Amino acid sequence: MISQVHLDELNPSSFLDLTDARSSPAIINFELTKPELFHPKALSNLDPGAEVSVRVYKHDRASLPRHEWTGYCDYLQMTIENYVSKVADGSADAEKLYLALFEVGKLPLAAVFKPFLSSISIATGLNKREHNDVNLWISPPQHCEALHYDGDDGTLLQFHGSKTVTLIPPNRSRDLYPFPMFGTGMPSNFSKVDIDRVEEKKFPRAHRAIESSMKITLDAGQCVFIPAGWWHQVEASDNPEGVVSINRFWLTRHASYITKRPRAALIALTASALASLRR
Repeated sequence: MISQVHLDELNPSSFLDLTDARSSPAIINFELTKPELFHPKALSNLDPGAEVSVRVYKHDRASLPRHEWTGYCDYLQMTIENYVSKVADGSADAEKLYLALFEVGKLPLAAVFKPFLSSISIATGLNKREHNDVNLWISPPQHCEALHYDGDDGTLLQFHGSKTVTLIPPNRSRDLYPFPMFGTGMPSNFSKVDIDRVEEKKFPRAHRAIESSMKITLDAGQCVFIPAGWWHQVEASDNPEGVVSINRFWLTRHASYITKRPRAALIALTASALASLRR
C-alpha cells in the first residue's frame, strides 16, 4: 500500500520517514483552488504562440508488440495553441502526438505551476536540478506511456484530468526484461514487457514483477513521488480536451542508493562520469 499525506502536514524529516529515505513512492495531496487555470485551453491562451517540441511516436503502439519496437520517438515543432487544438479535435491521437516532458520554465504559463513546486521543495527538502524546472505534459485522452524508469527522483503533479500510474520496485528490473543499452534503438530504461498483455512464453518472469506492482490514480490536486529506478507506466484519463500534468526531477545522490536501485544508480553514475570527462 502506498503512503499518502497532505502537503501541509509534511516536513523534510517526515518526508524521509514516509519514503524510507527516498526509496519508496508516496502520494502528496495539495490544494488546487482554481482548477480552471489548468485547463489545456487556458494554459495555451497564456502564451499561444509559444513553440513546443511535440513527440511523434514511431510505432502504432496498439498493434506492434512492445519487444518489437525499434525506436522511441521523433519530434515536431508547433505552437502550443496548435497542439492543444489537435488534442481537442482528436488529430493528436491519430497522428501519435504527445506534448511530454517539455521544459516550460521560461514561458509565461510556468508561473501558474511554480508555486506548487516551490511548496513541495520546502516541504520535502528536495532540491532542484540545475537545468530542470517545470516539465509540462499535455496528453491526448487515454494515452499510455510505456513502462520505464527514470534516473533521478521525480514528482508528478496532476492538474487537469487524471492519470493511472502502475509502479514496480527496482528489485524487479530483471523480471521486466529491459531493452539492452545498445543495438535496438530503444532506451534501456524501457521494458520489453507490456504489463497489460504479457506474453508469458517470451517473458516467463514478468508475473513476479506484476505481483509486486502498485496501481494508483492521481486526480487533480495530487502528486506522486517516484524514486529513481522505480518502474512506472502512466495512463491518461479520457478527458476529450486533454490531461495536464507537470513533473520535476530532483537532485539525486545515487551512490548512497546503489544497493536499493543498482541499475538506475550505475547508469546515472556512469553518465555523470562521462559528462565530467567531456568538460
